[in-house]
Amino acid sequence: HYYADIKLPSAAYEYKFMVDGMWAVDPFRAVTADAHFNHTFNLASVAKRARKASMELGFVPDAKLPVTEIKVPTLELFKIHGHSMNVVGSKIWIFGGCCQSSFLGSMIVISPHNFSTEIFQVMDPNAPEQLGFHKTITYGQKILMFGGHNEGMVLDRYSAFDTISNSWTSCVIKQMPQKREMFTLNHKPQSTVAYLFGGYFCSHDLEYEQNFNDLHALHLDTMCFEQLSANNAPEARCHHTAEFIDASLYVFGGMQISGNAKICFNDVHALNLQNHDALAWTKVEALGEKPRPRYGHIMLKLGSNLIVHGGTAFDCSTATNVYMWDLWAFNTKNYSWS
Repeated sequence: HYYADIKLPSAAYEYKFMVDGMWAVDPFRAVTADAHFNHTFNLASVAKRARKASMELGFVPDAKLPVTEIKVPTLELFKIHGHSMNVVGSKIWIFGGCCQSSFLGSMIVISPHNFSTEIFQVMDPNAPEQLGFHKTITYGQKILMFGGHNEGMVLDRYSAFDTISNSWTSCVIKQMPQKREMFTLNHKPQSTVAYLFGGYFCSHDLEYEQNFNDLHALHLDTMCFEQLSANNAPEARCHHTAEFIDASLYVFGGMQISGNAKICFNDVHALNLQNHDALAWTKVEALGEKPRPRYGHIMLKLGSNLIVHGGTAFDCSTATNVYMWDLWAFNTKNYSWS
């Protein structure tokens, strides 16, 4: 936690945050109603509270973290999975997914201040079809969407949704990699490049399947993929997670599918993408107790830490899935789990 004491005249102020080189707002703070999406405060009314809040918070080892469940009746009607969720401006945007074996093409917008919801279908010829299990990137005020699948096929299409005008744009991508699903797609901070790693493909007749461990760079300025060569690549996998810490891409977990058999991973691999010359993956030898091998979990970065939550493990002895609700932190400074 960081804080600064700044002497300011008593007045009304607007502010926002610079995160990874891009302007951002806190989705849990109120913003102005105009298009600038700034936070506001009146110094006279918050000065006393701000001084109290500026105290540095200490770390409590082995603390039990509180979890608050938010009941949103509208969302409970959907019971969706395979959707995407992005924070843009002061709202949460959820698109697509699968609900009771049917794929959706609707957008759900949530305001975290009072958890009010708005559900709408954009009637736009450029809008993607009903789908799920796609990948999305928050890019300024837009949500970039790639891939996914529906009842009929695995998709390799690209669309962009403008959260200001609620409109879709479709684009043809050049040098498309082989079709796949359950891959990762991560935008490198302060760049116009996103990186696709791994994934899985199974033909519609189930006669052919392949797990991937290749790496592709999607140049967002030219909408062109470039396959990159990197030594010591991780084992082929899908349903893994990946996140950037500075210029390094970290990959954790996932599984390898062969028919009905699943091999789950709990390894960590890092790749420095400062430039594309002589790339080489590093398998991280982590300290401490490690999380159980898993797939389908979520991972996000918090400072120099990677936070891993939940996921599914596969019990080979009974050929059943084991669902988990644990929370882990991986420190990228000293390569340790807690």
